[in-house]
Amino acid sequence: MGKRGILRVTPRFWEKRGCRGFVRSCFRFFGGRYRTPTAALWANVGSCVLRHGSGESVAVVPRFSGWRAGLANCRRPGLLASRPLAGMALCLLQEICLADDVLVDEQDISAPVPPRTRLLRNTPVLNLRTSDEENAQRKVLKGEISPALLELHDIRHLDLSNNHFSASPVPEFIGSLSKLRYLNLSCSIPLELPRKFRNHSGLEYLNLENSSLFSVGSLEWLSRLSSLRHLDLSYINLTKSSDWFQVVAKLHSLKSLVLRSCALPPVNPSFIWHFNLSTSIETLDLSDNNLPSSSVYPWLFNLSRNILYLNLGSNSLRGSIPEAFQHMVSLKSLDLSDSELEGGIPKLFGKMCSLKKLGLSYNKLSGQFSQVIQNLSCGCVENSLEGLYLQYNDFTGPVPLLRGFSSLKALKLPVNRLNGTIDKSLSQLSKLESLVLAWNSFTGVISETFFSNMSNLQMLDLNENSLTLKLSHDWVPPFQLKWLSLAFCKMGPHFPKWLQTQNQLVFLDISNVGISDSIPDWFWDLSSKLSYFNLSNNHIKGKLPELSFRFNGTRIGGNEYESTESTLGLVRCLDLSSNKLDGAIPEEIMDLVGLIALNLSRNNLTGPITPKIGELKSLDFLDLSRNLFSGSIPSSLSQLSGLGVLDLSYNNLSGKIPLGTQLQSFNASVYAGNLELCGLPLPKKCPNEESTPCPGRNDGANTLEDEDDQFMTLGFYVSLILGFFVGFWGVCGTLMLNRSWRYGFFNFLTGMKDWIYVIAAVNIAKLQRKFRN
Repeated sequence: MGKRGILRVTPRFWEKRGCRGFVRSCFRFFGGRYRTPTAALWANVGSCVLRHGSGESVAVVPRFSGWRAGLANCRRPGLLASRPLAGMALCLLQEICLADDVLVDEQDISAPVPPRTRLLRNTPVLNLRTSDEENAQRKVLKGEISPALLELHDIRHLDLSNNHFSASPVPEFIGSLSKLRYLNLSCSIPLELPRKFRNHSGLEYLNLENSSLFSVGSLEWLSRLSSLRHLDLSYINLTKSSDWFQVVAKLHSLKSLVLRSCALPPVNPSFIWHFNLSTSIETLDLSDNNLPSSSVYPWLFNLSRNILYLNLGSNSLRGSIPEAFQHMVSLKSLDLSDSELEGGIPKLFGKMCSLKKLGLSYNKLSGQFSQVIQNLSCGCVENSLEGLYLQYNDFTGPVPLLRGFSSLKALKLPVNRLNGTIDKSLSQLSKLESLVLAWNSFTGVISETFFSNMSNLQMLDLNENSLTLKLSHDWVPPFQLKWLSLAFCKMGPHFPKWLQTQNQLVFLDISNVGISDSIPDWFWDLSSKLSYFNLSNNHIKGKLPELSFRFNGTRIGGNEYESTESTLGLVRCLDLSSNKLDGAIPEEIMDLVGLIALNLSRNNLTGPITPKIGELKSLDFLDLSRNLFSGSIPSSLSQLSGLGVLDLSYNNLSGKIPLGTQLQSFNASVYAGNLELCGLPLPKKCPNEESTPCPGRNDGANTLEDEDDQFMTLGFYVSLILGFFVGFWGVCGTLMLNRSWRYGFFNFLTGMKDWIYVIAAVNIAKLQRKFRN
């Protein structure tokens, strides 16, 4: 321990050191109480990096106030797992328990160990950031921040991001942490920054992204943070902060400025020449602010020499791409997507030797794609470019030779007007990870040799092209795909066996590809990560295969399945239409509690509609039309209050349609072709039914409200008479009985008449004078 070093903290370490005093200090951070028979100090470790590790972590802390901890209770079952409290990143003890619903998991924590330090208050770094995955699962820190943080006199790095603290402003005491250099409160705390904090001239990193900043007006206080190098105010509404440009221009040490989606007001052109942004800025993100070209270009090009990352996407940039971009010789990433840029891609980009990412998607750029590649090949950028994003433009022609772009990892060209065959030079791009050419007019044959060098490919999207994939039955691809979309390409008639090797798939779409084979058993164990697949509109035959519980989206309609023997799982959309399914509806479908859409139309299904269908409470779309269902409509169907689309037409259903506002609100056509059905909204009356359908309905749909109109007739007239007497005598009776009110009311009417007469006479005289002149 004599040297400063990195200490690997393990459960055994805590046992050896004795850290109950450390636990006591930890719990004081959040106002909790700690009970322990001893109070040993945490020795030897004075500088501790407290953070979440990279493994699976679980830290659910519903509240900080009222924490209870006691070693005597640690053996109680169910309070805490035997693992150390590492996910919490506060008190890593194998035996400590927290009685307020704290779930923990083991992670890695490392700590620099300086000599001769004994107290936690010397800790310079406190990182309680919650990962994005944990945040999505609501495994976050909650409660209020206690002034006990003031005990950390030497703290320089404080990260409380991605948590759900109480809806109160940033505590005043944070402004008293005089040595603080790094503060990250993003996605964490409703903000109203304390006054002391606004004079924190030593702060170098400030991230308030998506923090619900209160009272956002002038940003003048930012100019006092003279040492600031990184500033992120993304997703905070700065509409009223008209001085944002002037303030930022005063931060001469600034290297990174991120103001994404802040609704920034346009910069006044008269200010641009009096204020210059720091020429040290390396990262600038002003995306999604709808800024016009006149508010961006004039001052932007003063930053040209040092800027590395520039994102101006989702603004109102118009016209052609300015030639002034050629002076940004250090640029590594440029994003001008989602604007209104026109024309072609100039040669200036070819001379940007450091450029790795070029994003120009969702614009109105046009021209021959071969000219684009030629302009990019005229300099040195082809050696450095890793990502080219040109989707949703109007480029035409074939894809030319791309062999010189050896560093390319992502090529995305969907939704253009590209045509011809795909050049074989693409197969030489060995570093390619994403190839997206969808929604174009490519033709020709792609063989397995095309993919021979693409060992890094993870995303392949060729859908909506007239391509033929000619791949041998025993081909083993060199890549592991996560996303595969080949819809409307030709790859049948056999089911592609090479898919068996792709065990990392998350998304799969091979619809309309001409498969006329059965699905092999191995397909259903293809990938544990597969959540959506689409096999619809092929000619797949055989029995309906087993669907795993993990699938969120499944489309296998438009095939030729003959029977249903599957154990269906938790899916949200199930389309089995236009097959040859027979028998009853599988009971397993009723276990799909998250099902939103169910389409079993155009099959040969028989038997009654199961009453359990009413258990699918999330169902919004149900189509059972054109089958052979018989019996009555189950009354449970009327309990699906969220059902927006229903079609039971052309079956053999009989009996009375169950009463319920939901079923009577549909058009009569949804029950057509069932000759034995009766009751509203059908015009056919059921036996022993006294009420008659209301005639003259053009849409054929009679609701229960219409049926009840006749019972409301007497009540309507009684209410009408009562309303007349109350309204008439309430006003007129009062005026008749009260003389002063009567005089006042008629005087008011007389005055109002005179006022209207005068106003009208004056305006008419004015108009007459105008016409004479």
